[in-house]
Amino acid sequence: MLLEKPFITYILLSVVAAMLTLTYRINPATAQVNLQYVRSFGTKGNGVGQFYSPIGIAVDNKSNVYVTDTFKNKINSYSFNNPIRTFKSFSTPIGNGDNQFHYPQGIAVDNSNNVYVIDSFNNRIVSYNISDPKGTFKSFGTIGSGNGQFYIAQGIAVDNSGNIYVADSFNHRIVSYNINDPLGTFKSFGTEGGRNGQFYYPYGIAIDNSGNVYVVDRDNHRIVSYNINDPMGTFKSFGTIGSGKGYFFFPKKIAIDNSGNVYVIDLGNNRIVNYNISNPMGTFKSFGSKGSGNGQFKHPNGIAIDNSGNIYVADTDNQRIVKLSTKN
Repeated sequence: MLLEKPFITYILLSVVAAMLTLTYRINPATAQVNLQYVRSFGTKGNGVGQFYSPIGIAVDNKSNVYVTDTFKNKINSYSFNNPIRTFKSFSTPIGNGDNQFHYPQGIAVDNSNNVYVIDSFNNRIVSYNISDPKGTFKSFGTIGSGNGQFYIAQGIAVDNSGNIYVADSFNHRIVSYNINDPLGTFKSFGTEGGRNGQFYYPYGIAIDNSGNVYVVDRDNHRIVSYNINDPMGTFKSFGTIGSGKGYFFFPKKIAIDNSGNVYVIDLGNNRIVNYNISNPMGTFKSFGSKGSGNGQFKHPNGIAIDNSGNIYVADTDNQRIVKLSTKN
């Protein structure tokens, strides 16, 4: 796929990873989440109910779904209860001006129905309100590695205070700022590498209500977490390369619910991984395999959760959106 680095030799690194001893304590009181297939929506194309490489996905507080239809440079939205009748697209010809996108990827929506989009190839963050996309369209950022700059960012999240968190992928860092003063509040954390405080192509990002940030550190094949008040002091990582329990293979995006359950797009394994932050190894489960049938995925990229705990997956190369339910 476009922008994917060539996969390093899987067999060799899997052998190395298998030699690692993973020590963990199982907490039997922690409930496991079981994912179940509900239905899918979409086919390949440019019409109503169609997608062409959907990558980013978000869900608002009314369970409306927003999808970055990346290869068509547009944003689609709809209600899963009536997808065809509610299907809308926001797009103009590819470009870098107002109301234009160039390879949009990550997407998030806040409680005021403001949508935030990673406009990747324009190296900027776009925002607009769903009530008037063109009239409220704003952008922030240029290409680079300084304040107010991005380099092919991928993931985005927003908290309840209007703070934006961005996986600035090719700068190997996490950026945060407040929507009311982007430059004045602009902060970055991370450098390139695989140690504490480092990332190697971070792709997905999520934040919980306690200010804990969760990052998909893609090419380190791990999930990183830290608290915004003390990033280095609280920095933790989980995972290594592989396909078994506690392993990831080029993970992409992430979501977390109010109970501390984490959901990860494990792209290279064509599955959804879930675990609880209180006991990652003891609650680790996976769902899915490669294919186009029910419960299968083909290079999935995006993931989101609604208020009822339903999971939505951008099943990219199947050109569809998949809905899953959670059952403890």
